[in-house]
Amino acid sequence: MTLLEERLRVLGLTPDEAACYIHLLKVKAATVREIHAVPPFKEKKRPNVYKIVDGLLAKGLLDSEVKEGKQRLFPVRPHVVLEEFVERKNWELEELRASMPALVENLERVFDTPPTVGFTIPAAARPLTDLMNPAWIVREAPEVFQEQGIGVVHSVEFNTRRRFGGDSAGLSVHEFKYTEHVAPAFGRARDFAAAHFESAMRSIKPHGPVHVKAFSFHPASLDRTGKMPRSLEYTRIETRLSIPGRFTGGMCTFAIEELPVLVVTAWGADARDFMDAMQRLAHGFTLVQPGTAGDVRAA
Repeated sequence: MTLLEERLRVLGLTPDEAACYIHLLKVKAATVREIHAVPPFKEKKRPNVYKIVDGLLAKGLLDSEVKEGKQRLFPVRPHVVLEEFVERKNWELEELRASMPALVENLERVFDTPPTVGFTIPAAARPLTDLMNPAWIVREAPEVFQEQGIGVVHSVEFNTRRRFGGDSAGLSVHEFKYTEHVAPAFGRARDFAAAHFESAMRSIKPHGPVHVKAFSFHPASLDRTGKMPRSLEYTRIETRLSIPGRFTGGMCTFAIEELPVLVVTAWGADARDFMDAMQRLAHGFTLVQPGTAGDVRAA
């Protein structure tokens, strides 16, 4: 394909249509039989050549005239074709601008509806997901798998609908058969969550010019406040993108007194979503970290 033919693709022409139009610009007029006699159309079947010609006629790039029973084809002058194309695109753009507010409103309404794919939240995770921000949307079917030493893992990821920064948050719920398995497995579950999160960050593929350039984990503490009555250890996650700026999230692993066979990791790519999840969980349950300073209990 020549450079000129490639540029004609912007008009919506197929490679064969572009080649045929340029050929007719050169010869000024031809029948389908005459077009079929020259490369690259010589190798094609005659019905395919008619299809190419019909496409050019429908797009307004050819005129035709029937004389003595023969149809002759003439190329429309390039400046006419391009002017009409630009006018049509400008009209389409104006139509799009006029319809944009209503279109955005309707599409956002569809996005706000609960998923209809038919998946269910695992029973072990349901008491926790019920406490999450009602504006969040479950991103995909929850993942359930069993791993040696860390129980049955129920993973639920949310789209927090945050416009700027990270828009993901989630819960990783480790379910054990017996309560006595929870404390020995607590450290393993925490390490598993950190490794899983790191693997996910490394697997993110670039999206245009924006991609994850670097990320790092830092130990931190949720201080005692009105919303978090006692301190709780967590991991602060700092992410730097290929564009200026960075965003900070968090990840915290804990057990729950009211649900004694669970170890849970709550995480958020954005610190505000992470804190929102932790505060909701702390007000619903007694959160404890075996081997640390104590629990986090809502006042």
